[in-house]
Amino acid sequence: MNVKNKEEFARWLAEQANENLALLDGTTGPIKRLFKADIVIGVWQSPSEDFGVGYLVLKGGKLLMETIASGQEITASFATVPCQCYEQAIAAKEVFGTRDYDA
Repeated sequence: MNVKNKEEFARWLAEQANENLALLDGTTGPIKRLFKADIVIGVWQSPSEDFGVGYLVLKGGKLLMETIASGQEITASFATVPCQCYEQAIAAKEVFGTRDYDA
């Protein structure tokens, strides 16, 4: 991932989520596989969000914050989960995510 600003980041997230949408088959299997990544972000379309893309860190928030704070490039594995809305992202985090106590 090599993005320069928030707009590029939102576009990259949307592209990744759209690619992963093809993996979904109505079961939890594909979502469980996506959650094997170190950092997982739920992504949905929303006209009320910047650049029309809403997102929520579902797993690896602490790792992401530590990496950003260090100024180093993120080398952890990364996945996006396509969601319909914020509430669905919250549900995915509660069911499949891991608790980041310090995030």
